[in-house]
Amino acid sequence: MKVAIHAVNVNTGGALVLLNELLRVISNKNIVVDVYVHTSFNITSLYINENINVVRKKNLFMSLFFTKKYNRVLFFGNLPPLVKCKSSILYIHNAYLVNKNSKVNNKSFKELLKNSLLKCYISFFKGNVSLIACQSRTMQEAFHDYYNYDISILPFYNELYKADLPKKYDFCFVGLPSLHKNHDFLLNCFFNLSNLNVSCKVALTVPIETRYKNLLEKIDHINEIGVVNIDNYGLIPYEKVIDIYYSSRSLVFPSSLESFGLPLIEAAMLDIPVFAPNLDYVNDVIDECNYININDVEDTVKSMKSYLIDSRSFKPARLKAENTFIQRFLHGSLDD
Repeated sequence: MKVAIHAVNVNTGGALVLLNELLRVISNKNIVVDVYVHTSFNITSLYINENINVVRKKNLFMSLFFTKKYNRVLFFGNLPPLVKCKSSILYIHNAYLVNKNSKVNNKSFKELLKNSLLKCYISFFKGNVSLIACQSRTMQEAFHDYYNYDISILPFYNELYKADLPKKYDFCFVGLPSLHKNHDFLLNCFFNLSNLNVSCKVALTVPIETRYKNLLEKIDHINEIGVVNIDNYGLIPYEKVIDIYYSSRSLVFPSSLESFGLPLIEAAMLDIPVFAPNLDYVNDVIDECNYININDVEDTVKSMKSYLIDSRSFKPARLKAENTFIQRFLHGSLDD
């Protein structure tokens, strides 16, 4: 069997984590995989072994004129091919591309225009694949509502296992600082905890880049107060992210929009409490979430303070989502 994964518009974040896990799992079954990436892609961040061939493409649009024959093809970057492709799956994991609210999360005009054009593209070419899949019921319903088209729920994630290791952090939050992730809100919560003289240790992953200057300055200011201590790891490989999970007593995840919420899955597998908003994307994948109000700093601070006082009264998250994608992709019928 020979498999192709089109990932020309995948670069960082959760999509890259899932791409690497797909490459690892499929190639380790002695299946040859051609993975299509952009010429600007940092190849050192990609999982590679002897069964994986990297194909570089300069132009995303031209790369979607996909005519080469494979036993299975996965279009992993939310966009279908320009031509019919047999035995293929389009994987939708960008919540912005199924959201009817064109002004969601204060996106810039450029971003709004880009998303509108991508939605038009998906609407026109979505029939060129055998199957469209997503990770959750919320995404399935949103896709149907926007495109009037039925798709399948086929979650996929890296399976983690509990380990009895020392806990260094009271809270962790891993993720790149997109607007919907609400890093600014979370830092305001930690600032308030500092003012209340409630100490804790926190792990974050805000990249050390000029565009995140305001967030980085807030982190420095909180650390200067000396009550809440934040270790900011910046942009790190996935292996280091897992180390942070293993070193943390809980995950706080204040995001307002997700297609899946991979960190929720990972925290549940490691049997630690999760603090997240009472939103569909959360309830699709875990039970026993400790809900926070991401529109109210004081209320969230109250929950965090209660946890720091008596963590035993907060239940660990429980996993709901089933890991079904690989089996369907490799062995299921796609063209019926």
